Amino acid sequence: MTPEKRRVRVLETFFTLTDTMVDAYDVVALLETLAGSGAEVLGAEHAGIAVIDGRSERLELVASTSEDAAVVDLLQTDVESGPAFAAFRSGAPVAVADLARAAAEEPASAAPGFARRAVRLSVCSTYAVPMRLRDTVVGVFTFLRGEPGTPSDGDARTAKALADIATVGILHERTVRQEDAVREQLERTLAARVTIEQAKGVVSFTKDVPIDAAYEVLRQHADLTGRGLSDVARDVVERRLTL
Repeated sequence: MTPEKRRVRVLETFFTLTDTMVDAYDVVALLETLAGSGAEVLGAEHAGIAVIDGRSERLELVASTSEDAAVVDLLQTDVESGPAFAAFRSGAPVAVADLARAAAEEPASAAPGFARRAVRLSVCSTYAVPMRLRDTVVGVFTFLRGEPGTPSDGDARTAKALADIATVGILHERTVRQEDAVREQLERTLAARVTIEQAKGVVSFTKDVPIDAAYEVLRQHADLTGRGLSDVARDVVERRLTL
């Protein structure tokens, strides 16, 4: 992507966020949009956003550009012990330029870690950016790339801007100042994601389609009706809506 196209795409993403600030919006759907925009702008194969669960103190994946089980599993591994976890703990971006080399350094006798799983999916490098609210890290924005190397200065700045947008998207209320309020908002985001996962299972079963196709059914219905993805998912799970 050329610098001009990148600038335009980032501006479009900012405009999307601005729209959400003046109307009700679905935070998980927004994070999904940001993940997709981030992957496109940075030329990544996949991207994922994880936030801290205040109850378990664990990072939990809430948005991903792919519903493929292997990719989701890789991103979940990342938030448990990979670069995203390191970025969260350090509060600084973490880049792994050559995952094949990192995979070779993993103990062969151990269960496959992040690097070995990434190589199996043809992921060559990764970049994880902490999502910060002043001095507190509330999550991580992770990019999985199909070629080795580290981000350019421009890409690194863009990744940070997107991570900042994600943080604002979650904690958009101007009155959010206290740690308890931040934790509550993060828990609502996680709960919304759980509901969407449950709804995917229901639609997959009732329509006899794969999970990724079930997700598209939910998203398309939300888009056509102008409703939030979480609201549609909740109606499906509570049997108020059959798709």
